[in-house]
Amino acid sequence: MKKEIKALVGMAILLALAMPCVAQTGSVTYPGFIWNEMRTQASPVDKSGFINQGVMEQGIQYEDILALWKPNFFIELRYDINPGGPAWYNKAATGAGFKLRRSFRNGTIQVGVRHSVELWNNHRTGDAAIGFGTLYYQWK
Repeated sequence: MKKEIKALVGMAILLALAMPCVAQTGSVTYPGFIWNEMRTQASPVDKSGFINQGVMEQGIQYEDILALWKPNFFIELRYDINPGGPAWYNKAATGAGFKLRRSFRNGTIQVGVRHSVELWNNHRTGDAAIGFGTLYYQWK
């Protein structure tokens, strides 16, 4: 449990250190999102049943530092819940990171890094630094 507390304190310090930039840059936004998926396994091989997975993220984004790419510091909570399933489907993970976001007409591109600490229902923990890239695109 001490690891998780240290990780949360570290995330708070990271965001607090980012705040002085607000006065110098001008435009700051606070984008966030929630994503959740509930499903059941229909496979006769995998009988783990109901699964609920999701993520909540809150960030601080500086709008006018760079021309097209927006710097974003964020914290997140990811979760997997499966009462009848294996341990890897039952965990919560806290994380903090930095990403560059670029929006265009039909979507967003993000590139960044985050540090994540996982707490599994059987009390095991793990942490990792993760690099990522995401593309969100929609059409009509």
